[in-house]
Amino acid sequence: MVPAEVAVIARTRPTRALAKWIDLAMVGPFDAVTTGTPRRWQSVEFASGVARPYLIPMRRPTQHLSASLCLGTLALTLVACGPADGGNNESAGPKPGSPEWTIQNAMSAAPEAIAKDATIMDFVAGGGTSLVRQGSNGWTCYPTAPSVPYNDPKCIDGMAALWVQALGAQTKPALTSIGVGYMLHGGGTMSALDPFAPPSLSIEDWVVDPPHVMLFFPPGTLDSASLPTSRAGGGPWVMWAGTPYAHIMIPTGPAHVADTAGLKPGDRDWSIQNALSATVEAIAVRARVMGFSAGQGSEVIVLRVGESQWVCHPDTPITPTNDPECSNSVARMWEDALSPGLTPPNLTSIGFSYMLQGGSGASLGDPFVTVPPPGQEWNVGGPHLMMYLPAKLLDLAKFPSEPSVGGPWVMWGSTPHRHIMIPAR
Repeated sequence: MVPAEVAVIARTRPTRALAKWIDLAMVGPFDAVTTGTPRRWQSVEFASGVARPYLIPMRRPTQHLSASLCLGTLALTLVACGPADGGNNESAGPKPGSPEWTIQNAMSAAPEAIAKDATIMDFVAGGGTSLVRQGSNGWTCYPTAPSVPYNDPKCIDGMAALWVQALGAQTKPALTSIGVGYMLHGGGTMSALDPFAPPSLSIEDWVVDPPHVMLFFPPGTLDSASLPTSRAGGGPWVMWAGTPYAHIMIPTGPAHVADTAGLKPGDRDWSIQNALSATVEAIAVRARVMGFSAGQGSEVIVLRVGESQWVCHPDTPITPTNDPECSNSVARMWEDALSPGLTPPNLTSIGFSYMLQGGSGASLGDPFVTVPPPGQEWNVGGPHLMMYLPAKLLDLAKFPSEPSVGGPWVMWGSTPHRHIMIPAR
């Protein structure tokens, strides 16, 4: 076959309803395991006869995978070639393929607030899916697909499920509001332009995306020209632009790791590192950084010149948590109007801000409350993004007005400064 530690022989034509996600790709840097330990693939035989790949530690990284694809029902055989020096390859945790493993893997695709009450489905031999656990919140999570040699579980809401069904049937999606999907371990695709690009026999042709959120829009409402149509810029972008299946991909990791060792909080270099930790590394490397000049009150100065539309700010001292932020040009237009008496601009494209260190707010309902009222606490949130939508896309009925139910929600919903909060972890 190939001089590799793992050879993959796959016969697959994915069920079309999951055509975007059932794919084959080289193991990339965005798998489920964050320890940095190299991994290799091992096959697992289900009671149903479906082989499922899973990650176990190895001494040397996988270098090549060989795939053979043909039209037919969904089937996958993974042939694992053990390390040259042998060794114990047992993995910890639930047995791969067991209901416990399926639930755990599927739930890892989305924030806990979503996953804990989501319906869990699994793939069955010959194609199709089966119910593993009934949920109660309208979200459905799937474990890693049988034909994928990397970890790519996903969770989708009801509107996103309609999009997936349309993709499988090759019909136009008939969404009536925004759909949301999570793939917090990343995923892969053959083409950023063609949703029906045929699978390639060359693993190098596949592209693995980092952890991300997907947004699906009603027909005719997403202006594909308002965002990049490739992942090259590192921020949100439109996949399959110009087709009925155009949707927004929002990278949620890996976040820039602030290198503040030996730096004094508040100093220039510390402020730059702190500001960049608000966003994903691919944005941070080119972003401009703004901050406050030492000893000059609130004067805002450029701490680092950037090469993109993204601007990052360090932690805001008036809040009790670490809350740096990075915003694109549209978001900055919106933020510039965040003052009493000013009205947010009439946006024609979508703005995004990253706060991957989380943040805190004095009020979920009033943008101009600067400290919590007596007897109330700061509203502290985990890592998230903020999305600022044109009026035609802002469907307040789609999203809840507070974060406790999990998933995207509307902040300051009864004011002109309403926007969508998207949990990123």
